[in-house]
Amino acid sequence: MKKKSKRKYLIYLERSINALLAGIDRINSVHDTYKVEESLILISNAWELLAKAILIRDKVNIHYKDGNSISAEDAILKLVGKYLTDNQSKHLQQIISLRNAAIHSVLPTVPQELLFHLEFYAIKFFKDIIIKEFPPYSKKCSGNFLSLSFDSFTTYADKVQK
Repeated sequence: MKKKSKRKYLIYLERSINALLAGIDRINSVHDTYKVEESLILISNAWELLAKAILIRDKVNIHYKDGNSISAEDAILKLVGKYLTDNQSKHLQQIISLRNAAIHSVLPTVPQELLFHLEFYAIKFFKDIIIKEFPPYSKKCSGNFLSLSFDSFTTYADKVQK
């Protein structure tokens, strides 16, 4: 008897969760001097795979006319309205833009408060979609991850309020 293969969107979904957890691990690394770039790459990849998982599940084409897979930016844009707000999409596009800078050039210095703000909310949005759209997978996106600093650290929101 032939073994039933896993649905394509579930493969994308599981890989997206793996990429997200790896991104969290990278940004919390103590000794990794490339952790900012790695976390941006992995969190962007997580979002691209999650967006494509949803699109595949919803039977939306994830390929351009030339046969190449759509970009992370386009995949995120296709979720606006039903799964993401316009503001959430813009937030994620900022992370993807930083990822693109890290991949294609040298990432400029990003203030740590801004980086943590962007990544915190990207992870929060990700978890919210997993809970709503894929409840059986929500356990994989649970737990607490503590990030400490020896510097006096303020959040991006603190700076905005001031």
